[in-house]
Amino acid sequence: MKHLFVLLALVGSAFSNHFTFENPTTPGQYCIILDANVSGTIKYLDKLNKTQAYDFVINNTSTSSVSGLCFTTHLNQTAEVLNIAFYPNDITPHIGKPEPWNLTLYFGNQTGKSFELIDYTLLVQFYESFNATANSTTYTKAQGAELEWAAEEKNGFKCSSSGLSLTDGSTVQFKDIKVVAFAMLNNDSFPETQTFEQCKLDIRTSDIVPIIVGACLAGLVVIVLIAYLIGRARAKRQGYASV
Repeated sequence: MKHLFVLLALVGSAFSNHFTFENPTTPGQYCIILDANVSGTIKYLDKLNKTQAYDFVINNTSTSSVSGLCFTTHLNQTAEVLNIAFYPNDITPHIGKPEPWNLTLYFGNQTGKSFELIDYTLLVQFYESFNATANSTTYTKAQGAELEWAAEEKNGFKCSSSGLSLTDGSTVQFKDIKVVAFAMLNNDSFPETQTFEQCKLDIRTSDIVPIIVGACLAGLVVIVLIAYLIGRARAKRQGYASV
């Protein structure tokens, strides 16, 4: 049932969900904008000491609140923070008023880039229905996880699919992501002139397409040439036969 709920939620998400944070010191200016369809899977131990997997979706409907910081420090560098508080799937705040889950993204700009994702965490509340051994836990960035959300100058970052690996084999998956951080935008949407840097997956895809098209055209030329030579040979044989 959980998996069916997630599938229906993903199918029903025709557009990316929209998460923004407004700079509290300069009202009307936004430092972080994130558009994405977000889902994930956590793994945890139940009271029978068995590993369970739970799939969830984050969308505008399930989101409880969006908060953050436009100027702070994290991992010994200047950082900005986007925190999305949400209720997963079939859990609603009306039943026992449970605490929401929290996905927190940390952006830095220490390496000369305009921004890059440097860290992330997922705080999970284990409600009674989970039958878990703990009441809550915080999943952190998996060791060796590749972080490619980054852009230079005033560019944003976009990717058709980008996953963030968490501890204990858990993940958060972003589809059709567009993000900009360390920005000073006058509204909560991307400017029409906003340029985006692509992830490695989409760059490889964009390189493969012209190669495939070129190969198909080359194959078509070869086929036409062979057909022409065969036709010409047949025509010569017919000419000899008539003589």
